[in-house]
Amino acid sequence: MSGASLARAVGALAPPPATHRGATAMKIRIDPERCQGHGRCYDLAPELFSEDDEGYGQVIGDGLVPPDKERAARLAVSNCPERAIEINYPSEIR
Repeated sequence: MSGASLARAVGALAPPPATHRGATAMKIRIDPERCQGHGRCYDLAPELFSEDDEGYGQVIGDGLVPPDKERAARLAVSNCPERAIEINYPSEIR
């Protein structure tokens, strides 16, 4: 594993910044312009991603990630060769 790959893997598994813990939820999104259909997202986190009829990744549901699936979301982000998956922290969920 190269140094850059290792850095991405470690960064993906790191917990989110303290300001996000308990205050907001994680939300994922796939940029359809960047996705090339490698399928790593739905292979690594099938509870969060699926594939469309042409094999491109798509987010399941509204993109909100349950706290126990955040690690899987970060793993999918770090393994997307096109960097098509984004993580956002929308405003506090009520």
